[in-house]
Amino acid sequence: MRTKIVPTSQLKENEIKIMFDLMCQYYEKVSEQTFRADLFEKQKAILLLGPAGEIQGFSTILQSSMKTRGEDFIALYSGDTVLNREYWGNGALAMAFGRYLMHVKLQNPFTNVYWFLISKGYKTYLLMTNNFPTHFPRYEKATPKSYEEVMDTFYMSRFDSCYSANEKLIRFDKNKSSYLKSYVAEIAEELRKNPRIAYFEKKNPEWAQGVELACVAKVSFWIPLRYVLKRILKFFKPRIRSSLGAKPKAL
Repeated sequence: MRTKIVPTSQLKENEIKIMFDLMCQYYEKVSEQTFRADLFEKQKAILLLGPAGEIQGFSTILQSSMKTRGEDFIALYSGDTVLNREYWGNGALAMAFGRYLMHVKLQNPFTNVYWFLISKGYKTYLLMTNNFPTHFPRYEKATPKSYEEVMDTFYMSRFDSCYSANEKLIRFDKNKSSYLKSYVAEIAEELRKNPRIAYFEKKNPEWAQGVELACVAKVSFWIPLRYVLKRILKFFKPRIRSSLGAKPKAL
């Protein structure tokens, strides 16, 4: 699989149409006007390309400089993100996003860089929890005050009255809010055994109605390397187990 990162201003009309059609496959109540407004507010789009160069998935990124009472920081915010079902589980899009994070961190080595993610589906939430050691909210511990301040600064500036600082939830106008189709991220009883998924549902019980959980993760130089190592281990672990479990050949 191949990926590319392009300025949203350079997207061609046929590419935008494909991206919108992908959104409509997996989300209900998607407005083209809202989709385009969200797209062109972002500076970058990460495109996942199939064998013939066709768009099979994408994510968009907004980057801004912000300040709280305690620190200056760089905010990276993910907009619309969707992947063709045929490529679910493919790590190429996440790898490209990881490289972009590293690029921004290298440009700002002495400034904290945070990834802000809103999640109305457990799969998006797991993307953060599984790859970022420092992230909130999380079931293992309460969110520190410093991170709450960073989150409130960003999300209140972005979503104003739609953002509930107490709940860390974002409720959009129901007439304008899109939400995942039921088959995309349904939480089966078996999945609730995963403490992270159970925690996501507890924190955001209205996820199926399009309510978003506000999240934040700290970007460090270690994260892209950590992700690559996890992919390598995922690839080799079954082979190692198979090798260890194989009976020795008779002489």
